[in-house]
Amino acid sequence: MISLLLGLEKKAGNNVSRGKEIVVEDDDFVGKVAGIKYTLEFIEYRLDSIVKKAADLLQDVGLKRVLIILDNINAAMQVYRMLRERGFNIGVIHSMRTRRERLEIINNLRKYEVLVGTSAIEAGVDASFDALITTPTDALALIQRTGRVCRDINKECEGKVILVDSFEKNNRNLVDYLRRNNNICWRVPFDLDGCIGYEELMRDIFIKSNELLDKKYQEQLRSIFNFVFIPRNILNAFFESENFSLVREPIVEVYTKGLSNFISDTYENVILDSFTSDLGNLQRISKCVEGLGYIKIKHNEILREQVNDNDLIRGFINGDEKSYSSFIEVIKKYEAGPIVILRESCLGEVL
Repeated sequence: MISLLLGLEKKAGNNVSRGKEIVVEDDDFVGKVAGIKYTLEFIEYRLDSIVKKAADLLQDVGLKRVLIILDNINAAMQVYRMLRERGFNIGVIHSMRTRRERLEIINNLRKYEVLVGTSAIEAGVDASFDALITTPTDALALIQRTGRVCRDINKECEGKVILVDSFEKNNRNLVDYLRRNNNICWRVPFDLDGCIGYEELMRDIFIKSNELLDKKYQEQLRSIFNFVFIPRNILNAFFESENFSLVREPIVEVYTKGLSNFISDTYENVILDSFTSDLGNLQRISKCVEGLGYIKIKHNEILREQVNDNDLIRGFINGDEKSYSSFIEVIKKYEAGPIVILRESCLGEVL
């Protein structure tokens, strides 16, 4: 089913207009999806519980492939190591894996019994799993993740969705709704053969979110967004004095193969052996940093430079604005973005 918001009102064949919304219904898709059933289960937020559940699904229940998506890299890596120690064929994807590593995993998905990751796994992984174990922190993300279970609608499948419930971390409105209504049509927005379409789930969650907004923030937000004019210099002075910012942290490339390889390797390999990060995430791997640099191609020529100023590097990683500005000034004339260079093999030691 595809919904288009258009100013049309008509009905032709399977295309039904509802005010300004045109709904295109695919009877063949709906018929096949109706044959896919999902069971919903909750387990406690403990890494050993997650590992045990995945192992049980593969060994006792006899499923072939399990997808695990958790809310941070540390948890994902611990689960990955624990399952690997049990002898499972397992892959892991998170935001600090290089492009080469991600491509290798995505191109070899069929060989893995378990794929573990963070939200970074949601993009680019087009595969079908028998079960999903995940944290229900966001309704839209949960619908997208569940779409990876029984993805092939041409095969009979009974998917299992296991939600890892942490009272502190999860969306309580979402968890409470799913505990009351565990028969969700995860693939279609409307009710189908006794299951509840995900549109109702979304409506329930957003209504409760709006109620919360009304109670806590509406007056404050209304006062903020009133039409007022404040000179730019006053705004800049205010943000500086309060240590506020309307701009996200700068994005940098992180190269993982060390300074010597950075100087000698091809441009393509440097990009493949890098990942994109914001400065805030770099502090956790700061002890791996070997240098700073830049690389770009201009007129078929590879331009690159490294910076070995330890004070500048230390300040850059620690988020010191002057260090960052100084480094940017160094490479600005080359119109290239900064690259943080890590000691080779160090990343695996700290994650």
